[in-house]
Amino acid sequence: MKDLLKKDFINHYNRHPNLPIKKDEITILYNSVDDISFEIKEETGKKDNIGNEIYGVARYLNPNKLEINIIHYEKFITPLPPRIKNTDNVGKDICDFIVHSANSQYFLLNELTNTAPEFVNEYKNSKGKNEGKFVKALRQLKHSLKILDNVPAIHTYIQKFAIKQCCFFNSYSTVIPDINAIETFNRLDKIGPLTPSKMRNTDIESFGFELCVFPSHCTYLLN
Repeated sequence: MKDLLKKDFINHYNRHPNLPIKKDEITILYNSVDDISFEIKEETGKKDNIGNEIYGVARYLNPNKLEINIIHYEKFITPLPPRIKNTDNVGKDICDFIVHSANSQYFLLNELTNTAPEFVNEYKNSKGKNEGKFVKALRQLKHSLKILDNVPAIHTYIQKFAIKQCCFFNSYSTVIPDINAIETFNRLDKIGPLTPSKMRNTDIESFGFELCVFPSHCTYLLN
């Protein structure tokens, strides 16, 4: 998948072939794990009351030790030059991670947050109303899925996978230690409930994907 992003994705959205993308304009933060349990962390830009960074967390249980590849999709898109990010709004509404198994079983888009329940759904702010984090996350997942699927080679690649899902993880109330942001993938100390909520969404389903919502301590079971 990382090679498809580097080559096919860039070529598809670079409408200025006379201006090739430089190597230093492409960032692929990539990791491959086969641990029985692991988690993915994403900075939220918020701190707790004692100054520790607050992270969004996606927790995975991998009892069969599948090889799982993790790409930080947001950090791939963000450094790209405007001539790519402005094409088809590539740089707008970006989800956090692409997670896929080497055996073509799982292809997952992840959006991570650490948001209090009262701010997940639509809520009233000082100006009257504000959309909640779930609406924003849903928009990020849908748009990222569309942008990826528009690339013919990536569309073909995704279709090989048996399980295709857009996953929203909210880790609110989870105590997360203050660690180096580069140290994204860590073992779990505790495995929580394994059953997410599956929600209907016709836009996501039109791509052959499901929408899954994981509340705090809910863990994705890779079986």
